[in-house]
Amino acid sequence: MPVSALINSFNAGELSPYMGARSDVEKYRNGCSTLENFIILPYGGVIRRPGTEYLGNPKFNDRRCRLIGFNFSTTTRFVIEMGHQYLRFWSNGVPVLSGGNPVEVVSPYLESQLREVQFVQINDIMYLVHPDVAPHKLSRLADTNWTLTEVAWDWPALLDENLNDTTLACSHLTGNNRTLTASTGIFNAGHVGSYWQLGHALEAVFTEQDIDANGNSTNLNVFGDWEFSTSGVWSAIINIEQSEDNGATWQVIRSYKGSAERNITSSGKTEREVLLRLAISNYVTGSAWATNTNYVLDTVVTYENNVYKCVLGHNSNAPAWSEFSGTYALDALVTWNTRTYKCTKAHNNTAATHVATNTNYPVDALVKYKDRTYKCIKAHNSTVIAMNSNQAVTLGQQFEYNEEIYRATRHFTSPIAYVTTQGYLVNEMVIGPSSGIFRVVIGINGGTAFTTAFSDNKIQLLTGTDRIPASHEMGYLEKVDYTPDNPEYWELQNFRPSNAEYWEPIDFTPANNKYWTPINYGTRIARLEAADSRVYGIVKVTGYTSPTQVTVNVVNPVAKTTATKIWSEGAWSTSQGFPRTVTLHQGRIYYGGTERRPLSIWGSVVDDFQNLRLTTNNDGGLFLTLSAKEANRLMWMESQDKLLIGTSGNEWTLGASTDEGITPSNVTAQKQSSYGSKYLPAATINDVLLFVQRQGRKVRELVYVLDKDGWVAPDLTVLAEHVTSGEIVERSYQQQTDAIYWAVKGDGQLIGMTYERDQNVVGWHRHTTNGAFESVATIYGVNGTDEVWLSVQRTVGGQTKRFIERFYTQSRETFEAADKANWWYLDCAVRYSGTANATMSGLSHLNGRTVNVLANGSVETPKTVAGGQITLDKARTTVLAGLPFTSTLQPMTIDINNMADGTSRGRFKRIHRMVLALQKSLGGEVSTDQGQTWQYLYNRDFPDPMDASPPVFTGDTEVVTASDHDRNLQVMVRQNQPLPLTVLALVAKIDFYGD
Repeated sequence: MPVSALINSFNAGELSPYMGARSDVEKYRNGCSTLENFIILPYGGVIRRPGTEYLGNPKFNDRRCRLIGFNFSTTTRFVIEMGHQYLRFWSNGVPVLSGGNPVEVVSPYLESQLREVQFVQINDIMYLVHPDVAPHKLSRLADTNWTLTEVAWDWPALLDENLNDTTLACSHLTGNNRTLTASTGIFNAGHVGSYWQLGHALEAVFTEQDIDANGNSTNLNVFGDWEFSTSGVWSAIINIEQSEDNGATWQVIRSYKGSAERNITSSGKTEREVLLRLAISNYVTGSAWATNTNYVLDTVVTYENNVYKCVLGHNSNAPAWSEFSGTYALDALVTWNTRTYKCTKAHNNTAATHVATNTNYPVDALVKYKDRTYKCIKAHNSTVIAMNSNQAVTLGQQFEYNEEIYRATRHFTSPIAYVTTQGYLVNEMVIGPSSGIFRVVIGINGGTAFTTAFSDNKIQLLTGTDRIPASHEMGYLEKVDYTPDNPEYWELQNFRPSNAEYWEPIDFTPANNKYWTPINYGTRIARLEAADSRVYGIVKVTGYTSPTQVTVNVVNPVAKTTATKIWSEGAWSTSQGFPRTVTLHQGRIYYGGTERRPLSIWGSVVDDFQNLRLTTNNDGGLFLTLSAKEANRLMWMESQDKLLIGTSGNEWTLGASTDEGITPSNVTAQKQSSYGSKYLPAATINDVLLFVQRQGRKVRELVYVLDKDGWVAPDLTVLAEHVTSGEIVERSYQQQTDAIYWAVKGDGQLIGMTYERDQNVVGWHRHTTNGAFESVATIYGVNGTDEVWLSVQRTVGGQTKRFIERFYTQSRETFEAADKANWWYLDCAVRYSGTANATMSGLSHLNGRTVNVLANGSVETPKTVAGGQITLDKARTTVLAGLPFTSTLQPMTIDINNMADGTSRGRFKRIHRMVLALQKSLGGEVSTDQGQTWQYLYNRDFPDPMDASPPVFTGDTEVVTASDHDRNLQVMVRQNQPLPLTVLALVAKIDFYGD
């Protein structure tokens, strides 16, 4: 009875021939006997791999090179061509040129060493290691400016400190071409390039500076911990300054501001050997005490040659007391005669200047008089009027004469002119001929002449000729004293702060212990002390003289030229070996696995990648050796949550002992498995690590298993052990469009593993070309697809040549768009695009080779390259020419285990029809008789134009086959034309014969 067998997935990849009878295994029905030059799609189908673009040739045709991806960002990326003692650079598919020539730097790596070079990239820097070469640093200064230099260590990796009596002495403290002398023969030629640390006891482990003036202390050599303290009473700024250039320049690393009795104790650490000093500035002894000042607690002042500290904050801000203008409230403060007073009785002492005349003063009026204050105690009015010669005066009227006031004591009339015909009574005032004022003292009868009266003493001349003094003399006016000198009207007022009625003295001076206390400066000293009593220098050996003498350059100054037993040899040298592996983890670069220390790991200072100095600082350098039964050398290290480590015998994790990060005192290593690794770097794919086992035949994934609370390393080649025959010698990882682990084998094949662990897709596929793949590298691509670069060895014109090639970067886009003219399914190919032309040049790299041609989307007959060109069947505008390759899909032998009468295995059977589900495919063939005969997957339809290639096909196509009955019936699908082929599924319609 016919049976239709469906195979709708090939994503188990190519399986081992040893799996040929294991149809009970789940992966069997999705696996393939052959999957060559096809790539597994995660969905289950397979797609033909793209062809390769010919980009150019490496420097040497007769030497192998290695390609290394260099991604600075998703938009800036390079491929490094690492060859025999050189590096070149490629970008955007072309060599990086300067002045028309390839940019090239000299490299120490020989052809035989290239595959064992490991590296870690940090932005524009790449650190490279090899077990036989000192670590190097590749720097991209610009796209056309690269440097490769031996790493210049700020502090190198060192072995343990010397424990015997051998001494070392350096001839000079600084400089190059110095002599390092050993007391015993410890040097050999392999020490050239090595570093040595020399230590000496410090002559001084502290420095002090009196805090009594601005100034600097002496310099102190410090590495590691230091302590700082002050004593005494001082006011200044104290800076701790650091110099990394032996005192040429200084930087402030700590700053302290002190006042009064504030003293400081602090500590710190230095990451390298430096000079420290104390710098005192802004020194003050305390300002002089002053009135009218706000003093806060602990303020220090000087007063009468003594120093005082404020113990009660206060404000002595008080205006000067004013004698004649002020309204003072209770508790108001004033200063008077350099003293401060507080008002105890509110008062107003505002007083206007006393006015002698024409002023009405009420009781209590205040006036200023002769710089004193007076209060009116008897109201009075000092208004005055003018006295005319003919004016009658009434009682009480007041007049001013010579700044004095006169008041009428009676009513009287004005004096009259003397007339002889008139008689006068006693005390009458008359005006004589000379305008003088006279008083009648004896009555005068009429008819008496003035002269007679005067001579008879009947008339007496009064004082002056003015009426006011005359009237005063007559007794008609009296003088009145309204000035504050007269106690009848005024009373002297004492508002001065010396008057206890209004004021009490307040003592804000430092003599008052309510506000101040005297202090003693004590011993004012700042002290800086180094915890380590040793100082270290570093020298690098540049020449070997004898077992006791070498030439060195001083890298970090040596403290003394005297011989010392305190020394350490550098951990890395030709004599000791160099690290095999390097990685970046939690801000440190880690190096590991030298020849003499195969299990040792060195970590840099955090974010200081060229400083490996060991300290107790949390961010200091660290060193440890894995505690293993066997001294299996480190092969790789890779950063995840923990540092994952592979040795030639085991797999380890390195992490912190606690939940904090790794520090020199918080680190622990644990062995997780014992498979062992090859020298190849591990690769992190998503959150899983893949590594190549030490024989180069197995790829394992190192994953954490919660149930085990540990790590396991299952074999990803267990069902495809044959795929890695020839050993994996290089590897790379492509993330987009499909996640593929690429590897080059020693036999020149390229293998890939489509790896989508979340979808349980792990399948291998092999890739061949007309030549041998020698190197593979991946970088970011411009269209979201990672670029896969290849170094390929081919034979052209009977000569071995090397080529730099790249899987066509737009293969998936042109496939999806069915863009026939731009398909690329030839290797080492180039494309012409332009005006129609019957010849195509640019093929000199394939002179003498037969190439396939895709012209304007149609397949032409193969052409032989001559003189770097080919002749086309007719003029074309878009032509692709290159080497053909065949893509082959052969599912596992079809076994049907659920037949009514048993299994199909061992029965004769014949496939009489095939149905294939294709996607955007063109061409392709199928065979059901072990490849003896092939049939096209589909034929051209009648409506298709004959002068153009047929359209791509998507859907199910049925092929009638003519196979014979056979026990081992297999299906094979292939594509050997430069056209796409994508197989999603196939159905075999099978007839069975016999039991």
